[in-house]
Amino acid sequence: MHDSIVSATDFSEASARALTFGADVAFRLDAALHVLHVVPGEGGYTTTPELPTHDEEQLRRNLTEQLDAVLPDEVAENEEPVQATKALVGSPNVADAVEQYATEVAAGLLVIGTHGRGGVRRLLLGSVAERLIRHTTRDVLAVRERARTGPVKHLLVPVDFSVHSKQAVRRGKQLAALYGARVSLLFVAEQRTVPVFSDTGLPSFTVQEMDDVIVENAPRALNALDAEVSVGSPHEKPPTKDFDDSTQGDAAIETAHHVRRGGVDEAIVDFVKEEAVDLIVMGSHGVSGTERKLLGNTTAQVLRNAPSPVYVVAATPASTG
Repeated sequence: MHDSIVSATDFSEASARALTFGADVAFRLDAALHVLHVVPGEGGYTTTPELPTHDEEQLRRNLTEQLDAVLPDEVAENEEPVQATKALVGSPNVADAVEQYATEVAAGLLVIGTHGRGGVRRLLLGSVAERLIRHTTRDVLAVRERARTGPVKHLLVPVDFSVHSKQAVRRGKQLAALYGARVSLLFVAEQRTVPVFSDTGLPSFTVQEMDDVIVENAPRALNALDAEVSVGSPHEKPPTKDFDDSTQGDAAIETAHHVRRGGVDEAIVDFVKEEAVDLIVMGSHGVSGTERKLLGNTTAQVLRNAPSPVYVVAATPASTG
């Protein structure tokens, strides 16, 4: 699935949690893990008004300490440790620096904390994470500071039947096979509050609901999508650790289908909380045209409000898989 993974850190609690997830994925995939810290500013390691003074030696010690805090829990005595590289980059643009480094190491997955340092010192706060998701051609695993930790047993894949959500279903099944987890496919019949103007010109509001025929056909469409999307692909590198060959077929992946009404992002977040979802897998874009795009609205809102990590599948993958 991925041969190389970049986990960006600003040494915050959010990026520490993100690194925990990144190291776990790297270990399960036997992928190279790159732990990257970007020092903002043209001067790289020099003092700037926005940041405390750090020299290169201290930053490398910080990287080592954060990585060492994660790896002991990931490596058993009889297994090879994660192949990890620690990197420092000075750049005035954090998102661009992460993307450039990922290109240099041919990474297929970026792992990032969605909340970093506050105020003018923020490095990986939502704006950077969302910028990466909007513009990168790689998958992005975004982890909030208060994200749930523990084993991944239940994955949620929101579906709008676009080609992007189809890609997300496939990636969700691959991740489920990797973790031995079950998958829930969720279609939300969107309800929207829209203004209505009377002859007087004064607005009132009404709730606009999706056509009942679409809602009635949604369970059948979810079944068809589930049957159509398979895990295997000649371009995929199968996991080599913690992965039983007998589970590689789709039949071994437990899936469930759900249809709900309401606002899309609200329904997704409510489902995550009610059904104890450990990981959300979403397409980077949804339906086009005049409809809401998943990234423009829904994915951003889920990133900000869901208590679970969000794995965003790139619309145009940068590497195989």
